[in-house]
Amino acid sequence: FGSSAALCLFVVSQPMEEGPRPDCTVADLHRHLLAEVATDKFPISRLKSDPSGRSSSTNPGGGAKLKQPGGFRRAFLRNEAEKRGVGLAEMPISWLRDLKVDLRRLSRLGYFHNVFGLTFNEESGQCQELQAGGTLGTVSTMLLLLKSFVGTGILFLPGAMSQGGWCFSGVLLFCVGLASAVCIRLLMECVDKTGSSSFAGIGRRAIGGAGDYAVQVSLVLSQFGTCIAYMIFIARLLSTLFGRSLAQVLLVQVIVLIPMNWIRKLEKLEIPTLVADALIIFGLGASIMYFGEVLHEGNRPDVPDFKPATCGLFIGTAVFTFEGIPYLLPIRASMQKPEQFACIFQPVFAFVLCFFLFFGLCGYLTYGDAVQPVVLENLPPDNVLVTYVKVGYCGALICSFPLVFLPAQRILELWTFGVTPKAVKKHQKNAFRTLVTCACAVVALYGGPYFSEFLAYVGALCCAPLAVVYPPLFHVSLCATTFGQRVVDWTLVVVGVAVMVFVFYQTVTGVGEG
Repeated sequence: FGSSAALCLFVVSQPMEEGPRPDCTVADLHRHLLAEVATDKFPISRLKSDPSGRSSSTNPGGGAKLKQPGGFRRAFLRNEAEKRGVGLAEMPISWLRDLKVDLRRLSRLGYFHNVFGLTFNEESGQCQELQAGGTLGTVSTMLLLLKSFVGTGILFLPGAMSQGGWCFSGVLLFCVGLASAVCIRLLMECVDKTGSSSFAGIGRRAIGGAGDYAVQVSLVLSQFGTCIAYMIFIARLLSTLFGRSLAQVLLVQVIVLIPMNWIRKLEKLEIPTLVADALIIFGLGASIMYFGEVLHEGNRPDVPDFKPATCGLFIGTAVFTFEGIPYLLPIRASMQKPEQFACIFQPVFAFVLCFFLFFGLCGYLTYGDAVQPVVLENLPPDNVLVTYVKVGYCGALICSFPLVFLPAQRILELWTFGVTPKAVKKHQKNAFRTLVTCACAVVALYGGPYFSEFLAYVGALCCAPLAVVYPPLFHVSLCATTFGQRVVDWTLVVVGVAVMVFVFYQTVTGVGEG
């Protein structure tokens, strides 16, 4: 339809000639137009009255944009707006580009330069700091924020709450979320002060090279910790579904993941990643449905209010659940109006926190102390829908694995091989990626029986510094100007370090006693 309409515009704009036009001429013209529009060398806007041949301001992108679905509708809206004196900057973003552009951007979140605040040049191998200024609108920003926080970690909350008690866990999860929100605000003030969109770059400006290195190490460890958690998660679900051992399922995972981790251009995973997001939403919805059915039957088990002996395990998992914090800086940098980030973030984060509380408490109150570390294991095993949910969730994590693995792996490659242009040391890097994937599988094999303790380790030692230690530490150096601000910053730093030590000690003690 787009091609035919573009042809009509071209023909109408030409001078009328006497006599009939041969069909072969029209066919040749049609083929020529399609070829020119496909390469964007013959923009439709040249057919207007502009003698210079430049694209009209109301039709950015030329004929290729008109060929996209909805292209003529968007062009009409832009033309009408221009007639009324409305500039491009004042038009809704939906008038300027196709919805598929926003959908593709959702799948690309997780690239290493998004997590680390860097851009990577495949040709030269150079890394540069991510620059602010993008095209994200309000809706796209909201969806990206939701995608950053609502992932696999939420499925660990019911099992983690069984380690702390329902009352203690609910209050503490709210406090962790509140502290995270305060630290995110401090981090955004550091962004405004330095102009940097990189977490490590802010650390470098705050306390020198040590801050840069500390942030990168924490990010690498947290990414690999998440990868190992994915592998354990998949192995536990599939081993119960198909009656295989943990080692057998992990071996199959390694065989599947190694070639996926060799991928250089992650655009190939855009569609699988979007499918994975849909499967995650489906899994969460099915879980809530089964929670409601069990609670409706009235067979609610007795659950304690507080478990002081194991409460540290919940603290670590609660921090791990807010794994989306490193994504906030690149999201803000990609916004069309970064100054509106706070207005969008606050209601989204409030919704995320309430949803975490709702899902965690519902799962724990439904199954009590019998709840498993992965709550999907508690769903009826002989139900076809449950089987689809488990398989779909495992497929979602397999598709998402390279997006979590490659950020940390590329940083390791920079540390190991230095800056290398495209295709240089490709085989060495593939071998390195294979080795790291196998190492993650080995850790998953031995850490699988202690999944709750492993999540607490990752949350306390890897995620807690990024969430509640580094932001106030950098803020006190860069932005704090009053005594009250310094007191708040140092209080958060001390509390964060104390949480790390307490969770680590209680986890080690619990594993030793077990």
